[in-house]
Amino acid sequence: MVVSDYAAGGVKDWDDERLALDTLARQDIAEPFEIVLVENESLRGEVPPGLLDRAPHARIVFDPALRSAQLKDAGVAATGTPLVAVMEADCAPAPDWLRRLAETMDATPEAGIVSGRTTYGGGTMPRRVFALLDRAFMDLGVTGPVPHICNNGALYRRAVLEAHPYGAEPSPFVSAEIRRRAILAAGIRTWFNPDAVMVHRFSGLSFIADLRRNAGLQAARTRLLLGKPKARARAYLSILAIHMRADIRNAKRVGGDYLRPLDWPLWLVMLPVIRALELPGVIRGLRGEASVPGTSYR
Repeated sequence: MVVSDYAAGGVKDWDDERLALDTLARQDIAEPFEIVLVENESLRGEVPPGLLDRAPHARIVFDPALRSAQLKDAGVAATGTPLVAVMEADCAPAPDWLRRLAETMDATPEAGIVSGRTTYGGGTMPRRVFALLDRAFMDLGVTGPVPHICNNGALYRRAVLEAHPYGAEPSPFVSAEIRRRAILAAGIRTWFNPDAVMVHRFSGLSFIADLRRNAGLQAARTRLLLGKPKARARAYLSILAIHMRADIRNAKRVGGDYLRPLDWPLWLVMLPVIRALELPGVIRGLRGEASVPGTSYR
């Protein structure tokens, strides 16, 4: 299942969907699989001719929902397979991505969800640095259990998706975090395979700033929804410090898998910068706001 969760503004160009279909058409898994694109009903008349011809067994489902989380739930209802891979449209999986996730699921019957590694591609220093900062939070460096779920792309047992739909939160970041906590509280095991790799689109610093504002909102609003203290000045510092310590742990654990030696100075520079980018979202979340105004995430 493929859902678009990010729109940078203007008329939808369907480039993400084209790339997603092209890369899914090249998957080397032996088992047959169906590709289901899920979009808002308003775009029914705007699908480019030949879009679904780019991959075998592809179809598109339209739903009145506007938010990506609810579109994902609609996609679950439109499928009938025991395993469902949920993927965001701005990601390009490697040819062995689906096979590696399925192999891990087959080898780990206790796992309800298997996620893989996400990068921005290794072509430039900023892509490598921000991949470590943005995407390595769940990366063990080895296959094994993790308390995280990759929203960009993961393989689920159908029963997990049916039992744990997204909530009503308008922010996809917050709704995903609340759902993650519910899944873990239900005792469902979540697994990670670093060899199942996908490349997330990298749209520059404006994209990073938007992502970080939403990450700040997610942390702060989740804190309020869980009934934690609202002492704001202390909460601001607590949230930012938790994120900083996590980034340092991630770098120690798998930094060598993401960065080249000359990349580390930029990582050090960006470590406090991204905290500053998160702060507006943290402030909004602690004030009780449910979403980031002007975000391109839906």
